[in-house]
Amino acid sequence: MLPPNTENQNSEASSDNTLILTNTRIVCLTIITFGAYILYWLYLTWKQMDGETNNNHYPVWHSLTFLVPIYGLFRLYNHLQTIRILADKEEIETQFSPVLSLLLIILNFTLAVTSYGVTSGLSILTIEIIQISLVITAILLAQTTLNSYWQKTKGADVKSALFDRAELGFIILLYAIFGFLLSFQPVA
Repeated sequence: MLPPNTENQNSEASSDNTLILTNTRIVCLTIITFGAYILYWLYLTWKQMDGETNNNHYPVWHSLTFLVPIYGLFRLYNHLQTIRILADKEEIETQFSPVLSLLLIILNFTLAVTSYGVTSGLSILTIEIIQISLVITAILLAQTTLNSYWQKTKGADVKSALFDRAELGFIILLYAIFGFLLSFQPVA
């Protein structure tokens, strides 16, 4: 179990009650980033949970480990398990399963790898929609539980997190990377 850490002065989240991430926000941002929003979600939620655990939290490194094959899945499971442990600690009724969310992400990766040679436009679009849906579902399963945790522990003071400059910067950087990578694609 992760006991609360009331002495952690380094946590921005401990003094800020803008913790709720709405379903609409997650769905929209995951769609416009083609599923890559999970990196920012990992960063933001790990930063928010810093004040709730006795663990050292390094949100940037934590989210970047998601990009490391195999190890990223272990870190993701740890992240999801932390959410579940926090919910259990507060006796929040939830059906959230870290294993299910992890399996959805593994299925997403499997689809990405196995569909590499697909050239049909409709097939590519269908696979992308399925992959984005898997990522959205995995995030929403966890975030719904985390939102319940914030509502129970912070009470009426908890608010929805606003879209901020860091999030916008992440999206702009992501599109710059997408554009750069697309510039190397042969024109048919």
